[in-house]
Amino acid sequence: MDYYSVKARQRETAFFRRAGPGVSFRTGTGRTNTITEITEDVVFFQTAKSKRPARISRQKLRDALRHMYVRRSATRREMERYAAYNSALLGLVSIILAGLTKITRTVRGLLRLTMLGIRYFFSGCERDPKALQIVRQQGGLMALMSYHWLRKDTTERWMSYMQDLGFTAQDEASVLLDSGAFSVWNAAQRGADVEITVEEYADFIERNKHWLWGWMNLDVIGDDAATRRNYEYLIARGLRPIPVWPITGSLDELARIVEEDHELVAIGGTAIQLQRMQHRKVREKLTAVARRFGRVQNFHLLGCAVIGILKEFAHILVSADSKAPTSVTGNGRVITKYGQRQAKELEREERTIRSVREFVKLESYLPQGYARATQIAATF
Repeated sequence: MDYYSVKARQRETAFFRRAGPGVSFRTGTGRTNTITEITEDVVFFQTAKSKRPARISRQKLRDALRHMYVRRSATRREMERYAAYNSALLGLVSIILAGLTKITRTVRGLLRLTMLGIRYFFSGCERDPKALQIVRQQGGLMALMSYHWLRKDTTERWMSYMQDLGFTAQDEASVLLDSGAFSVWNAAQRGADVEITVEEYADFIERNKHWLWGWMNLDVIGDDAATRRNYEYLIARGLRPIPVWPITGSLDELARIVEEDHELVAIGGTAIQLQRMQHRKVREKLTAVARRFGRVQNFHLLGCAVIGILKEFAHILVSADSKAPTSVTGNGRVITKYGQRQAKELEREERTIRSVREFVKLESYLPQGYARATQIAATF
């Protein structure tokens, strides 16, 4: 049983120890259902319309909870794979995860249940098995890997690294694939000619899909038209990517992306601005994004290792990534919740361990305003 299955079983078991027959919950469509009986295998509940209690398998319920721990969000439609009563299932999952989730509506009006906290994908580990080992040992669940580097790994050693560290069969969709667009852009700034074609990128995704939690669009920095063509090509191949919107782009362009109703939209270009110490610009743009789209869209922040910014915008961020937690330590620095500081008195491995821990904690971070709600929800 993998990590996510264990979490799902523990949460479900703890809930039914405290909540028995008579407990009511609201469905995804707003109706009230009441639990009438709980057996070892089945939950029975009464709806307003049914004469006899309906039922949901507890195994299917645990599968749905596992989905939430893995994907971090779900709509009523996405619950269809687990039970015919998908609206009731979403409501039941919501009450079991009370205090750990928020409920919003997508741009098309579907209810979406989203886990609070920020899933952190540690990047830069595709060529550094030691860093990947530290991430796993400190509780890191997933990694972001760049196709820019993976395409050069003809022996596919990265898979061996993942397997050796315990990313086993039930738990192997643990890699968020980045297209490598930033690396291509960096190379171009140095005068190097590096090309990644969308055809080869799509072929790689198809070969390794079982390892991938998701994949970014092959964006072309500074060329919105080429980025869009790549997106449409991947869609045509049946490989719907996570779209990437540059933080320097227009909110109207982001609105067009949001209207397509994605599970997740990535915000790129922050690494460049943060490297230039343009924190204020990043905050201003993220504030504008939150005001306009925060109620209908979940976001991933690419290339951000500033914990203050991540916490400030945790109400719209489901996930984020950066290589900084494992790379800045080579310069004698450590990342804390207050920022980076020199720590040359510590061995590099210890600096990496301390930095990684800070980002692992983000998964259980509650945005401002949700802590009180969690205390209330704990009483049912």
